[in-house]
Amino acid sequence: SDMGCGFGGAGLGSTGVLGQMGMMGSIGGLGMSAFAGGATSEVVFRNALQSSALHGQAQLSILLAVDLLQRFLIPHGHLAEIAAKCQIRIDLGPEETTGRRQVSLHGPIVANAMAVYFLQERSSQFGRCNGTTEAK
Repeated sequence: SDMGCGFGGAGLGSTGVLGQMGMMGSIGGLGMSAFAGGATSEVVFRNALQSSALHGQAQLSILLAVDLLQRFLIPHGHLAEIAAKCQIRIDLGPEETTGRRQVSLHGPIVANAMAVYFLQERSSQFGRCNGTTEAK
């Protein structure tokens, strides 16, 4: 099944959350090629952040596996890196009984969407897709 990985089955793949919402191919008018790397992509990314700042602030809350947060995203500095790159604030909320923890993203809508993309990218490095629990 193509449920995505890294977000406890609610991934961002073709049948994941953003895919179902029709946003996977275009975040704020940007194609996913904008995230492929390189100087051009960085310029497009920065321009999108600057233009999105004009549209006000939003909060986006997601649930992430506690194991993923405690063993990979926090100790390796990925949350701080993503917050700085996307110019947003990331708050950790309460832990749920399901082994997940609420994570709230505060910033412009486009910046929050980009941060979710980067979280998905980092989460895939944790190894959940291939059944391991160690970072690659």
